[in-house]
Amino acid sequence: MWNRRAIKIALMWVIPALSIAAGVSSVSAQPAMESSLKAAFLYNLVKFVEWPGGKPGGKPEAITVGLVGKNDFGTALEQLFQGKELDGRALAVRNISKLEELKLCNLVFIAASEQERVGELLGALRGVPALTVSEIARFAQRGGMIQVEMDGRKIRFEVDAERVAGARLKISARFLQLASAVYGHDKARRQ
Repeated sequence: MWNRRAIKIALMWVIPALSIAAGVSSVSAQPAMESSLKAAFLYNLVKFVEWPGGKPGGKPEAITVGLVGKNDFGTALEQLFQGKELDGRALAVRNISKLEELKLCNLVFIAASEQERVGELLGALRGVPALTVSEIARFAQRGGMIQVEMDGRKIRFEVDAERVAGARLKISARFLQLASAVYGHDKARRQ
């Protein structure tokens, strides 16, 4: 299985190396690197979550990442997901334009452009087993599950483990060890 060192390498070096290999110009390297890092973070996060199963007796449903608002990494994430599966389930990316579409997603990334709508978006996901992730400041304290932020060439993230457990999801303890802060971890273990 994955050890802590392997996770760090995957999150911090693989995608930037691919961006450089693809010939990203030095002028646009910073935004391209940020896009690649965010896409790589979400791609790896999906691997470290225990997702509820698909349809009983049928083909497993795709694991879908919904993107809400303006983002700069949707295309990179689609490329990472293309043709990939996790536990026999296809990986898919969906751009969300309507609240009801949120319920079709396993993971919802809320872009900073949606800061004014955070309460409405999180409210629409109440009771849905969907992981919420955002780059909005204090997202984990405002009702979200994982807040991400760029720190130079690294991504830092905070997790509200109690909310994750409340959505009937489980994130690998190895992944949680990489977080800069984990809230409600003791409460989540007791559930």
